[in-house]
Amino acid sequence: MKDKNNVLIIIPTCNSSNTIAYTLKSIALQKISNLRIIVIDCYSKDNTLTIINDISSKYKMDIDIFQSYAKPLIARIYGMLKSYMLDWNIMLFLDSDQLFSNNRVLRYVITLVNKGYSMIVLEEKSLFLKKNLSSYLINRYRFDLHRIDLKKSLSRFVYPRVFTRKIIEPFIKYIISHRQLLRLFYNIYMLDDKIFLHFVYTLNNHQGDTSSNIHIAMVRNAIYHIEPNGISELFKKYLNYGKNVKENLILFYRMNLYKEKIIKDTLNVDTTFLFSKDFAKILINPIFITKALAYNIGSKLG
Repeated sequence: MKDKNNVLIIIPTCNSSNTIAYTLKSIALQKISNLRIIVIDCYSKDNTLTIINDISSKYKMDIDIFQSYAKPLIARIYGMLKSYMLDWNIMLFLDSDQLFSNNRVLRYVITLVNKGYSMIVLEEKSLFLKKNLSSYLINRYRFDLHRIDLKKSLSRFVYPRVFTRKIIEPFIKYIISHRQLLRLFYNIYMLDDKIFLHFVYTLNNHQGDTSSNIHIAMVRNAIYHIEPNGISELFKKYLNYGKNVKENLILFYRMNLYKEKIIKDTLNVDTTFLFSKDFAKILINPIFITKALAYNIGSKLG
């Protein structure tokens, strides 16, 4: 019988030497004995793997490393497939530039799962290795974004990162029997969280209805996201995202995602927030303008 408190964390990495140490050290500080980590690395050219191995040895962490040239969505799915025969009951997705904000987060997660919650949102805050004007603006941007009706934002800005095995296992079995989906998922950048959640809800017969038997909780101030050090780094990041827009739209068409209403459901939400003062603050924030400009230029270069 599987231990209901066994935790599995999946982390995609790609040239993550500047941040992965913070991520892994924050996991080590959780002091959870029944914890396993799967890293899916994109054949990093820096010393990401050296850092992972050093920290694993120092803190005696159970870390399995696999390599794949894959974007985050397929990397997480790859991690799920590798984990299928392992002993775990709670799966958590963490990025290589994220870290737990304190050493009690996983204990909160386990407590919530034991209370019957099957998905958990980990509220995210900004963390800056260098503090300057751009760090203030990014922090303000994230604060205003999450402030817009946080409860309803589960369909807009914030997505669960923790899932129970009962909820995630139908998706893993579906992927195993429909391997052709992996080819379509391979290069997806846009709306990857939304696409994944759509399949999870559908396979659990809930069609995205968060008021159903899928119970969602939130851990406040749970993780920090290490932000770019300046406007130029932020611009480069979203320029690369923009370059993938055309490719992703073609993939969405091939996957019949419009037919499945994934994109429609993503865009067709309560739009009253567009007329709120909080959204007005976002629109005039230089960070939003930088992101929009980089994304637009990248989409034309792609």
